[in-house]
Amino acid sequence: ALSVVTGVDVTTCILVMGILCIIYVTLGGIEAVIWTDVLQVFVLLGGATYIVTSIAMQTTGGFMGMMDQAQSAEKLRFLDLRWNLSEPTFWTLLLGGSAASLISYGTDQTVVQRYMTTKDAKASSRGIWTNAILTVPATLLFFLVGAALYVFFANQPEALSPHLSTADAILPFYVVTQLPDGLAGLVIAGIFAAAMSSLDSSMNSVAAAVTHDFHARINPQATESVKLRVARIATVIVGVAGTTLALILAGTEIKSLWDQFVDFLGLFGGGLGGLFLLAIFAEKAHAKGVLLGLLASAATVFTLKIGYPVHPWFYAFAGLASCFLVGLTASLILPRSERSSNAGLTWKRREEA
Repeated sequence: ALSVVTGVDVTTCILVMGILCIIYVTLGGIEAVIWTDVLQVFVLLGGATYIVTSIAMQTTGGFMGMMDQAQSAEKLRFLDLRWNLSEPTFWTLLLGGSAASLISYGTDQTVVQRYMTTKDAKASSRGIWTNAILTVPATLLFFLVGAALYVFFANQPEALSPHLSTADAILPFYVVTQLPDGLAGLVIAGIFAAAMSSLDSSMNSVAAAVTHDFHARINPQATESVKLRVARIATVIVGVAGTTLALILAGTEIKSLWDQFVDFLGLFGGGLGGLFLLAIFAEKAHAKGVLLGLLASAATVFTLKIGYPVHPWFYAFAGLASCFLVGLTASLILPRSERSSNAGLTWKRREEA
């Protein structure tokens, strides 16, 4: 999208972001990731607020006039109570969104690693609640940007370029062509920063997993300097791999990165969410049953993907629910062959401890 509106070659955009991320994550680790994300949030929220305000001021009737036009075009319709899992109805988004949030908050290392930077459990809990509360107004703001852009180009269709190939290009196109130069540069930087935020978090989380979950078990006597070197090497390798994959995806016909993200999250994350629920809430769950649950989850989601026209938002719930139900049932039927090692880890035993 940025390449379309700025004229900068997409390969150059990806390489610049990839190289910068590799450098500052390798040198600064999770601290660099968090503080750059903090700055990015202010830039993005500020830019989104300005865009909505600017369009409202150019619309007849101001903000309410803009909202009336968006409402008449059904751009603000958020409550569709039809039971239709092939459309983004209320029930599809409620089930799928809840499952997707559980997957992110419970199993995504890019989120979990932030819990680990807090000083204690209370601070971690405050961070989670703060994020949950701020997610509501932030989400409404960013979706309002989409509605505002519709109103602007509906009133001024001559301002929209016919050469935009994806919906993702509309926002940066508006920024470049309609905002003042300095502010436009800041918002474009924010869009770059959002892309970099996704990459740097993933790089650091994979490096942490490699260092603690694999290297530390293979070489438990390793010194801190050795662990740091392993983490940095893993960061560089993951950064190069991620940048390479981005270059490959840039040559494909992807209409919406958001839809693609939801699709991938549901296809590959549902089983992890079910695994998390089994580990925390199912006292009887064991390795054999959980493995069968993961297989059932994969089979369920890919069956829906291939043969049934459900909305991608529903994949996450289908994968999570099938993993949990099959995993729990199999654990109750099959004998436990290994010794229990989850003492103090489930929600019930943690309370007892």
